[in-house]
Amino acid sequence: MFLEFDRVTLRFSGLIALKDVSLSVDEGGVFAIIGPNGAGKSTMLNCISRIYTPQQGAIRFMGEDLLKVPPDRIKAHGIGRSFQNMELFAKMTVEDNLLVGGHCALHTNPFSEALGWFKARASEREARNRVQHVLESLGIATYSKHIAGSLPYGIQKKVDVGRALMGAPRLLLLDEPAAGLNDSETEELGNWICTVKQAMNTTVVMIEHDMSLVMSISDRIAVLDFGELIAVGTPGEIRQDDRVIRAYLGKEA
Repeated sequence: MFLEFDRVTLRFSGLIALKDVSLSVDEGGVFAIIGPNGAGKSTMLNCISRIYTPQQGAIRFMGEDLLKVPPDRIKAHGIGRSFQNMELFAKMTVEDNLLVGGHCALHTNPFSEALGWFKARASEREARNRVQHVLESLGIATYSKHIAGSLPYGIQKKVDVGRALMGAPRLLLLDEPAAGLNDSETEELGNWICTVKQAMNTTVVMIEHDMSLVMSISDRIAVLDFGELIAVGTPGEIRQDDRVIRAYLGKEA
């Protein structure tokens, strides 16, 4: 199994953020997590990222128990993440922002870097080649030398995702990637998520409120409501699920 939640429960004092959640994500697709505000969606990503540790259950990634992995080693284990609230280095170039994201993949040590030994130089060239590949996959290679903070919001979103891709993740977590985008930008977003998935051989797990985007690019969808998993299925199955309709529209609807 590529990614698996096994009866995961997470509490914050008296609040149950996730309750006995079990689901699996297959490799190679786009898996969306949806639900009303406060349903526990970001909490799930935070558990995968090791920001939170559930009190019960297990989370396995490619057969490994993620709960035994320190938070600072998650990226090195093949998991990349972008956040809804971007934290780019606004005064640095796009290229340098991505180089920061690829630091975990550099095969050097402080001594070789300080002395400029051959291995350190070769590793840096490899990282810059990786930056160019990622930027081309996202369609923003022309912005490589631009200051990140001076770019339009939609381009900054791509830079944020590009930084997450620099570690060559097998799993890419996207937290509301369409937030703040207009309709045309959201449509373009869907296109490049599919392109990146194929070009980078990356499985995508995303949280998103834009249902047109979710239904158009997702292979499978999980629906949370008050921390409980109420449905998992294809877009067609989720669209017709009575439990999902009630969660979004109310019992009377």
